Amino acid sequence: MTDIRGMVETALREVLASRTEWDEPPELYYIVRDRRADHVHARGLPFPDVVWGIMEPTELLHRMGAVALEHGVPALAIDGAEFEYVGAAFRYEAWGVHQDPYDLITELAAEERQLHLHPDRREGRVINAAIPEGTVSVIEDRVTGNVEVVHVGDGYETEGGGRVTTALTRILFALRGGLHFDPATGGVPGA
Repeated sequence: MTDIRGMVETALREVLASRTEWDEPPELYYIVRDRRADHVHARGLPFPDVVWGIMEPTELLHRMGAVALEHGVPALAIDGAEFEYVGAAFRYEAWGVHQDPYDLITELAAEERQLHLHPDRREGRVINAAIPEGTVSVIEDRVTGNVEVVHVGDGYETEGGGRVTTALTRILFALRGGLHFDPATGGVPGA
């Protein structure tokens, strides 16, 4: 049995390892599996950098996800049946605080998107992916260079998983022809 989560994690690690600069614009990716080689790779979408300056990037991604779910998305040209879409990913830089659990002040700062003001903040490079098996996140700490991997969920996380996860899941539904998503139940019949 193919370990898609592990293959996606490897592809996400490769994306982060290829980044050598900080303060870069975000990037949206399709994750494609080559069935012949049983290999997964991430393909960046060619958005001009200016697109990410239109509004806060995760807000823009959230809106893209809503449009994708309602209207579908143009698929990238992939050659024949030996390729399949297995995920959608988003790379960005973010502030975080390493506390478990968050105290009240940190929780409020996170909700108000103000972690960049927190005295214990750390900057990181993040790539989140939505795949049918759940989500995979790879996080690189800017100061230490340490990389953390988080696997969440057991299937599609359609609502309540945060703006990035919800948007990526919606984009993935559209890519895989899943426009039959039922927002009332969060169910994905036939997925």
